[in-house]
Amino acid sequence: MREIKFMAFDKENNKMIGPFEVGSKLSEIWPPEMQYIGKKDDNGTEIYEGFILKFKDHEGHWEKGGKILTHWPNIGVVFWDAIEAKFNCTDKDTNNQPNWWLCSEKEVIGNICQNKGFLEEDKEND
Repeated sequence: MREIKFMAFDKENNKMIGPFEVGSKLSEIWPPEMQYIGKKDDNGTEIYEGFILKFKDHEGHWEKGGKILTHWPNIGVVFWDAIEAKFNCTDKDTNNQPNWWLCSEKEVIGNICQNKGFLEEDKEND
C-alpha cells in the first residue's frame, strides 16, 4: 500500500512545502494541493499530482500531422483521472495518455505551480 502524503505551494515564496500527512501541523497551515502517487522517477524523486514529467513512451514513437516521429521526451502533467480511478499523465503533444508508468525512462522536471506557463509556452514553439 502506498504512503498517503501531500505537498502544498507557498505562493509568497514560490516554493513547494512538504511532503506532509493530512492532520500534521503543516497541513493545518498549508492546504494539501498535490498528492503523492506512490511512484518515483528514475532519479528517486517522488512523483506528485501536478508534477511535470519527461518520459519516453514505451512504444517510442508518436504521430503528428500524419507523420510518424520517434522522439524523447514526451512531456506531460500528472493528474487524477476520475473516470479510470487512477493517476495518469497526458502527453502535451498528442493529448494521449500513454502508459507512462511502464516507460523505461521518466524524470520529474517541474510542477504546475512553479511553472504555470510551461506547457503553453512549449506548444507555442512547435
